Amino acid sequence: LSDKVIEGAILNDMDYDWFTFTLDEPTYSEFHFSANRPIEGVLLNNNQEFIWTKNSKEWHNQGLMEAGTYYMRFHSDIGNVTYSLQLNNLVLYGNFIDIGDHWAREEILELYDAGIINGYEDNTFRPNREITRAEAASLISNALQLPQGEEAPFKDLKEDAWYYTSIASTYQAGIIKGYKDNTFRPNASIKRDELILMLARAYQIPILPNDEPVFSDVLFTNYAYYEINTFAQLGLILGLDNQSFGPKKNATRAEFVTFMNRVIDYSKTDSLIENNVTEENQQETEQENQ
Repeated sequence: LSDKVIEGAILNDMDYDWFTFTLDEPTYSEFHFSANRPIEGVLLNNNQEFIWTKNSKEWHNQGLMEAGTYYMRFHSDIGNVTYSLQLNNLVLYGNFIDIGDHWAREEILELYDAGIINGYEDNTFRPNREITRAEAASLISNALQLPQGEEAPFKDLKEDAWYYTSIASTYQAGIIKGYKDNTFRPNASIKRDELILMLARAYQIPILPNDEPVFSDVLFTNYAYYEINTFAQLGLILGLDNQSFGPKKNATRAEFVTFMNRVIDYSKTDSLIENNVTEENQQETEQENQ
């Protein structure tokens, strides 16, 4: 039944058509149905319990289905009804149906498994969609498990907005500063240089002194010049194909996840090195004192 078109007919009111299919794992399924007359379509689970019922000439249904065996039944009191049914099962990666062949799939899955990102209710992540400043602040606040913020000084924020506490917490942590006109512009897409600056502050990346530009379009006059150069030197960003970084381009959700994932991995490695050095120094001190 999966991934093919089924053609059928209900000849009279005593006629019932049954189909069955089995899902070996949780699967995102799409049902597409059309008929020349209204017809009843029913989906049941392995216990013959109704999951949903449709009764029309044309309908579409989609959603996440658990592993198991399912049954579909079609019937019409009119008779002489012809119909077609197509069931498409989409592979889930993590909880997403739209990252299967995306270049950032592994980075997205890492942050999903870590509980940092969730995606949308329709099981999409929308990796190529631009990410807003509010979304970036919220994800960073979530990743760092910052205490809930109580107050943010920006005049364009409403206290009942979904992002208010996240922006407040990142502001109180010194990660965001806003604009000179005392706004934060939460719904504006975040620029790539703004994102690097935000991540550098969030994960306290030590800035490397370098007066030589790494990218042709990131000059000393850019407020994130040293942060971008440092990220490049540490291998956290690679830039674009033409030796540029595109600092004023809007960042996508995939780019955000990729940058953040690399920064998190670097922070873990850097902390591990510091801990090892500290332990070695302690051991040397103990040996000297013996």
